[in-house]
Amino acid sequence: MKIKFAPTTLAHLTLNTGHVCNSPIYKVHERAIQALAPLVRAGGGAIPACPGWSCDITCDTKGAAFSFSFRRIPVVLCTLAWDADNATELWASAVDSIYLKSAELPDLPVSVPWLAVNLLPTSLVFCSASDMGMLGDLERCLAWAIIKTSKEFPYCSPHSAN
Repeated sequence: MKIKFAPTTLAHLTLNTGHVCNSPIYKVHERAIQALAPLVRAGGGAIPACPGWSCDITCDTKGAAFSFSFRRIPVVLCTLAWDADNATELWASAVDSIYLKSAELPDLPVSVPWLAVNLLPTSLVFCSASDMGMLGDLERCLAWAIIKTSKEFPYCSPHSAN
């Protein structure tokens, strides 16, 4: 049995633009995790303090998929991988979902967890520049909320045997 430790950094990749950044857990406030945890448990819903925005979340032992919608119109698709054995399969699925490609694809991250983001064409219609900045932050915050609160996340501390 493999013991998995809690991750401290998430690779955040925007597939359409080729943008890659590392998101350390310490940059996500615990209050954000707590505010988003009910969405994780419910599988999505209206996003607190973001009128008109909602999300859908599906988790399994490989990772999670989630999307953001504005007034029920899908705007962003996200794939969150946390199982290294299935990362290549999830990456292929994320890459296959790309609608708009304006840059060279980033490489498959060498470690998990990672978050691959696909901006849908509707993001060009419904999102202002400030919306896009908010969505980038929300993508990272929701990914960390899923990692920290999903019952499917296969994490155990170095002092426990799960």
